[in-house]
This record gives sequence, structure tokens and C-alpha cells, in this order.
Amino acid sequence: MRELLARLGLPANACSGQVCILLQEQTCEGITDVEIHAPDVHIVLEAKIVGWPKIRQLEQYRDGLMPLPGRRALCPLGVPPVSESPARRWVPGGGIDLIHLRWIDVLQMVQRVGKSKADELLSEYARLLQEVLRMQSYDREVLVRDVTWLQPSFHRFFRHNLYTCQASEISEPLFFAPCFSGDADPIHKGIHYFARVYCKDTLTFRDADQVAEALAAAQKAINDKVDVLAGRKGAAEEVAYLKSLPAKWRSGMNAASQDPEMRDEDEWAVFFLGAPMPLPRPLFKKGFMIPLGFSMSIEHLINGTEATFKC
Repeated sequence: MRELLARLGLPANACSGQVCILLQEQTCEGITDVEIHAPDVHIVLEAKIVGWPKIRQLEQYRDGLMPLPGRRALCPLGVPPVSESPARRWVPGGGIDLIHLRWIDVLQMVQRVGKSKADELLSEYARLLQEVLRMQSYDREVLVRDVTWLQPSFHRFFRHNLYTCQASEISEPLFFAPCFSGDADPIHKGIHYFARVYCKDTLTFRDADQVAEALAAAQKAINDKVDVLAGRKGAAEEVAYLKSLPAKWRSGMNAASQDPEMRDEDEWAVFFLGAPMPLPRPLFKKGFMIPLGFSMSIEHLINGTEATFKC
């Protein structure tokens, strides 16, 4: 409960009194998956294994929360990126917080609790979540996209550890690898680097609030990893590296927000990356433009036995 409250941005003692937890409760508003009620806080979680809850369904549960006192939170829970949720820009009104959760968030909470409390049920739950996430979310290990040599996206990758592309790219990979193209010198073409993906969002650069929300989500992704490493022997260097990334992202996002070309488009997909890592041996493309969602395994990318890839 404390982990959930912290994830939702609610006080840790909000459920310190009598707590009522309802599962699959049928009301006039519908059948809710999980309801948590305490004197000062009321939370409704609506979960989907595929996709996200629709706004119409959330509106019904919002109406049930309206007359209740204290802090109230409505939480859609899903697997895909939040950018795919139909309610990501929806405002419930009435002082009710809308807070998206993903199953990866639940897995992180279970793992954190499991570190301090050995529990077979928690371990079983973590294994189940990992199985679902492997099937549903991380369907691509390494996303590969064409990046034109010395163009803005090329510089954003190296200077700011960012990659931006059209919002129709809905992949959420573990790693990103730019395939350089558009230069006359063949030695520059192909995949030379890859980087870890820490966070992804979809936003409009001319909307300062959306940019701020994306940066806050990326910062939170780093904070969560730093919290896990805190106090671990020999982790100081890794923690320092992680803490250095948000400043680069912020600088890149600010620059993109001032770019007329970036502001003209309604939406962009933005990948927040780690530092580019060089491949032991470049991979050269056989084919023309890399299609949307093209990916490969991490083994194919870095084992050094292949000289080309076909797209």
C-alpha cells in the first residue's frame, strides 16, 4: 500500500486508518477492478492486459468518486505506452486526480517490496508480471530507425541522448540503434552505435506543459533506478551517470521546443536514451528505407559476426 501511494503521489499515511479494499465491485457505475477506500483517500484502479480503459468507462467511475471526501484518484492501468491511452489528455474534473499506471510500475513495486520481505506469493506475482510484459510490452529489443548523417536528429542523439520521430512509431523497445544514411562516404553509413531506452513519450513541442510532463516522467524513471541502486556497494559511478542524463534531455527538449520544424508538427514520439555505445563492428544496411517498427535482437546487433542486416 505504501509503495502504491508513493507511486500515485499520495501521502504514505493516507491509508493509515481503516482501509477497505474492494475487488470486482459491481455498482451502478459498472464493475470496478480494484477500489481502495480510507477516511482521507479513495482510489479506483481499472486494469487492462491489452490496451487501456476507454474514457466512457472512466467517466462512469469518476462519477462514483465525485461525492466522496478527501483525495480521490482514478487510475487506468495498462501495458502499452501511456501515449496510446485515449485518456492521456482527459481531465476528470471535480478535483479528481487521473494517474496512469503501467504493469511495469506494478512489477517495480512488487520487486521493491520483495527485497525487504521474502514472500512466495510476491515472487510468484513478479514472475507472472514478467511473463505478461515480455509478451505484451517489450516486443522489440532493439528498434532501428534511419537517421540522416549530421542532420538535427543525428545531433540530438549524440548531444542530448534523444531520438525524435513521427508519433506513429508506437514501439517501446529496450534499446535504440540509429542507422546512419544520407552521406556520400560509405564508411559513415549503417549502425555504429546503440543506446538504452529509459523512457518514451508522445507530445507536441509547442505545448510547454506536455514538454514539462514528459521531462518529469523521464526524471522519475531515473529516480526509480537510482532508488534501487541507493546504498548498493560499488554503485556510486552508475548512480552519478544516471543522474547526469536528465540535464542532457532537458537541454535537448528545450532546443527542440525552439525549433520551428519541431513546433509545426502536431505530435512527436520522443525516446529518452542513455549514452551512445559503440558497436564492436558496424552493421551495414541491405535495402532501402527502414520500415516503421523494424527491430532486431540485441545478439544480432552486437555479436560482431554479421556485417549486414536486411530490412
